[in-house]
Amino acid sequence: MKTTFSDPKADHLWTHARIGLAFVGTDGDFLRVNPYLAELLGYTVRELEGRSFRELSHPDDVGADEQMIEAVLAGRLPWYTMTKRYLPKVGSPIWIRLHVSRVRSADGSIGFFLSQIRPVDREVLDRGRAQAKYVAPPTTVDDVGKFLRAHWKAIVTVGGVIGAAVAKALRLW
Repeated sequence: MKTTFSDPKADHLWTHARIGLAFVGTDGDFLRVNPYLAELLGYTVRELEGRSFRELSHPDDVGADEQMIEAVLAGRLPWYTMTKRYLPKVGSPIWIRLHVSRVRSADGSIGFFLSQIRPVDREVLDRGRAQAKYVAPPTTVDDVGKFLRAHWKAIVTVGGVIGAAVAKALRLW
């Protein structure tokens, strides 16, 4: 694949973007990557180009990524976004947020994918996990009863801590 764009502005954007960008073939090979992605993973641009995303993905994440690619190739999805791990050249896996969209050729077929990759900050990842565990509050009397029975020990503990703090504050006042 060409190493520069015909438009100097596009080439500048590709080279200096502070997000990982890659053109990925329908076979999963990196056709072109930008310097930020290479830096993020600890490779040179030349080392990444021609490699498969499968080689750089954590083994536990490859299957989900392949399923999404199949859905795009089959026309069921125009794009997808997922959080996954990439394996850098050196060190521990890096959590990233991946957005993949199809780029069509002149004949209408899918020519390649445009991947946008950004590292996921640990705090954001933990917050996302906490939100995924969120349980909707009870809405009926029966639900409230079930909730209280299931969480009674925690409610009493928290109530005791709050009660002790209030009693202490009143004594000081």
